[in-house]
Parts: sequence; structure tokens; C-alpha cells
Amino acid sequence: MLKKVKLLIALSLITTISTINVNALDTTSSSSDEIVKDIYDLKIEKEDLQSQISKIDDMISSKKESISSEDSVEVVQLSFIDDDSLINTNSDENVVEAEIEGLEGLKAGLTERINSINEKESNLKANIGENISYGIWPVNGFNEISSPFGYRIHPITKEKKLHKGIDIPANYGVDILSTDYGVVTFSGVKNGYGNVVYIEHFDGKVSIYGHNSENIVKEGDIVEKGQPIAKIGSTGISTGNHVHFELSVNGELKNPLELVNR
Repeated sequence: MLKKVKLLIALSLITTISTINVNALDTTSSSSDEIVKDIYDLKIEKEDLQSQISKIDDMISSKKESISSEDSVEVVQLSFIDDDSLINTNSDENVVEAEIEGLEGLKAGLTERINSINEKESNLKANIGENISYGIWPVNGFNEISSPFGYRIHPITKEKKLHKGIDIPANYGVDILSTDYGVVTFSGVKNGYGNVVYIEHFDGKVSIYGHNSENIVKEGDIVEKGQPIAKIGSTGISTGNHVHFELSVNGELKNPLELVNR
């Protein structure tokens, strides 16, 4: 019984500590850079809480199976609990049911915490308004632009068409960096772009990085400003090693030079 009490106290502390962190956030900050970073931190915390809930669900399922089968079922160990705090799965039915109730209570607390994060995130996004966070240059040490934003004669098709981004030539395999905090919405192959990564940022921006030799992030990843997301290459319709870099704000295409610090 002592182990059970220790477990529930340890788990409950997680919810309490997390709540202190989220309530400390200033949702009235005037700096779009600070707000974007706060949203990133909230998303990382929410991802961790969702992982904890998944592990708790596994524990609850195991314990329910142990009641129905009267067999000893291995418990899925939570990463934040030491071995000495694990519940003995050979407890009688009443004890196991009490343990399930405790886990379900913890799950409810974590779910409430996620709801609080969602509310804070919405408030932060509302405070950004028209203030767009400036991003960083996506390739360290390579500042040349081989093809600017705007209409041009396409180097391969020879047709006049809008070049939706800028081309930044660099050595094969050099890291391509996320220009700002965000979530990867696509990582794969698209016609023309070859290997390409799409990132939705937290202030209305969407950035695109194309012709990569390799994508090193996957859809759903939460990325930091300056985090490597791909490698320079020449896949798709391309004449040499470079990254095709596009930016839009709330669906409107922009010249990337207006929104990044070169």
C-alpha cells in the first residue's frame, strides 16, 4: 500500500509542477519573438503530456486485463517513475480497481492541463496580431542569392513565370535550418520541388524548403528556430545544389527577404 501511495503522490506532482509553468507565461507580451517562443514551449510541453497520457492508458488497459483474466500482467513503466514506485500487479481485485481509479484521476488532471495549454496558446496567438516574427537565414555561411523572388525566365522550361521564393546556392549536404519556430506540415517529395519540407509557424507564416538531398524532419515534428531540417541538394527540377526558400503570411506569398534577417 505504501508503494501505491508513493506512486500516486509522484504522479500528482507532475500535474502541479506543469500548472505552475503555464500560469507563469505572460500572454500580454508585446514582442512577437517572445510570443512565438512561448507557443513553441507550450507545444513541446503538450506533446510530453500527451505521451504521459498514452502511457497511463497502457497501464489502465493492463490492469483491467489483469482483473478479467486473473493473470499477472506486466505494467508499462512510466519514464518519470523509478522502479521502487511501481504498483504490484499481483494485488487483489479491490486494490487493482483502486489503482485504476487513481490512474484515471491522474489522466483527467493531465487532460485538464492540456486544455489549459490550448487556451494559453490561443491567447498568445491572438496577441501576435499583425506582428510577424522575423526569421533567420536558412543556410549558415551562404548568403548569395542565385535567383531572386519575382517573375523570371525559368532556367529549364524557358518560360516566363513567377519565382515564388529565392534560391540560395550552397555546398551539397550543408544543413538547411528552420527560419523560425513551427510545426512540420509536410516532409516528402513533390513535383518540381524534389525533396521538400513545409513548416507552419506560429505567427501566420509558412516556409518551404525545396530541392533537398535529404529531409531530416518528419510531418508533425515541432522544430526550433535554427534547427536543421534538411540537407542541401539538387532534387526535383533543379540546375545545381541550392535550397529554394519560400515564405507566405496568412496565405499571401511574400518575398522572403522581407521576413528574414540575412
